[in-house]
Amino acid sequence: GGGSSAVGLLGPAPPEWCSPALHSDRQHAAKAVRCLLILRQMQLELGPLVADPLMSITAELNLESPPLQANAATSATQGNAGQESPLPPTAELPLQPLSPKLASRLLEDPLHMPEELADGYHEGHAFELGRRDRIVCGVVTPEGRHTRYLMFHAYLLLLVQPDLVHSGWAVVRTLAPVRMVEPRIDNKDPRTLRLLIRLPKGANCPSEASPWDASTDDQFRPPAEEFRCSSFFLLTLSFESLHRCQFAERHLCKRRVEVRAQIRNNVEAFVERMCS
Repeated sequence: GGGSSAVGLLGPAPPEWCSPALHSDRQHAAKAVRCLLILRQMQLELGPLVADPLMSITAELNLESPPLQANAATSATQGNAGQESPLPPTAELPLQPLSPKLASRLLEDPLHMPEELADGYHEGHAFELGRRDRIVCGVVTPEGRHTRYLMFHAYLLLLVQPDLVHSGWAVVRTLAPVRMVEPRIDNKDPRTLRLLIRLPKGANCPSEASPWDASTDDQFRPPAEEFRCSSFFLLTLSFESLHRCQFAERHLCKRRVEVRAQIRNNVEAFVERMCS
């Protein structure tokens, strides 16, 4: 009989198992390299714009640099000796224009999704429903439950109130980019769909949602860094059946993943263009 051994039955564990994985370090290093390349490219293209404007302009106009303005004591002394020639008037000098290539890059926003604004929806806006796909649901608010249509929009969470006076029309009640919406079926009621809406810090709360402390919610666990730059809102939808609730969740999940993938591709292409 022997004592316990520090080595396992299958031999010592590989050294890499004894330390944290390095993939996160590689990801951070890759991001740092990309940021460095972007800054170096911007330095190359913006360098001429932030160079000494007096030197570049005088060289272009073949002028000498204007003399320094004399102080009061010197002016008085020189005034006694003789008449001082006036300083040349300062000319309004034109700024160097941006190159079209750089201007287009600076104006480009890889996070902008024009499809989110293409239809012109805004909360309170009335429009004709037509044959647009939708599903009936209820919005649960402190005032009670209200009937709504969840419109199947490719880029928006779009909840509308049917107009009881003008048949075939509806009014937008809640509007948010679908990429910012995280749906979860309620653990206690499978016909209830909870929507966590994450918007930039300081953004207005969507009409029928309410501010939410996501750090205390067991269903939603956003990364810690998102709390520093995001505002969270909660919206609860109820459906007549489990099938309808699951169908709505699948639609929102699918569009969220696809739109975020599209944005990721836009950002990667933007970085590649800035580094090229």
